[in-house]
Amino acid sequence: MLWAQVQPNWEEWARTWGPAVPMFGVLVFYIHQHVFRVVPDGFKALRRGLRFEGRRAENRHQEVMTLLNTIDKRLDRMPGGRSKPERKKARPRSSKRRRSA
Repeated sequence: MLWAQVQPNWEEWARTWGPAVPMFGVLVFYIHQHVFRVVPDGFKALRRGLRFEGRRAENRHQEVMTLLNTIDKRLDRMPGGRSKPERKKARPRSSKRRRSA
């Protein structure tokens, strides 16, 4: 797909995502706009597009992945953020097992 066809509105992007991630908003905005040129639908496209070359590439890759995971977590915590299905609670272990140990 041509970049021109999918070019997002960056001002709108900043308004939507920036407040969710005050520490990282500007950096992620920069990554999207200047490096990866992807539409921010979640961060799956961005994750798939991560390729660094040269020295310390592995470190930079790790840093960005950590950054994206942090953003994902913050979005999940935001009111009106992404809704996650409830996790099933772990069954309480039987007390017999503990006594016999």
